[in-house]
Amino acid sequence: MSRSGEADHENGSGEEPAPLSRTQMRREAQRVHQLVLDLIALPSSGLDAIGLDPSLREAIHLCQGLKLRAQARQKRLIAQLLRAEDYQAIRRTIKSEGRGLLDGTARERENELWRSRLIDEGDPALQEFVQLYPEADRQQIRTFVRSAGREPKDKKALRAQRELLRVIRALRVGHS
Repeated sequence: MSRSGEADHENGSGEEPAPLSRTQMRREAQRVHQLVLDLIALPSSGLDAIGLDPSLREAIHLCQGLKLRAQARQKRLIAQLLRAEDYQAIRRTIKSEGRGLLDGTARERENELWRSRLIDEGDPALQEFVQLYPEADRQQIRTFVRSAGREPKDKKALRAQRELLRVIRALRVGHS
């Protein structure tokens, strides 16, 4: 029997929907991927407002603190978990709650502002940051700030700036 004959036979019972085309599957995968990115960008309070499955919530929380490569693997896991859930309902909930939950660009601007302040102002800004985020590792941040303050084109300075921003993101996401 041909493949189309098998599909006709399977769909003849009326129980299964018509198979999706490749384009439809790609679009659906893109929608799920975007939803994963939106969920990762949410603070803890936003995730609580959505009312996610505990295993999905834990996977998202874990992803928020990972490095880039590990985060990519975790995003794929979250996408799998979302496909097992009613991710359309989650997407509708996020949209109905408003863009306030997804205000990641404003948060990222604040993260970059903190990085700039820490590099430019030094210890006074670090003192203020540690008061706001007491779980911050003062010594680690101070090391990144000193390294980042070097020559702007220096590879070590650029790496220190990236690491400093990563630490700030992790602290601010965990604190939300």
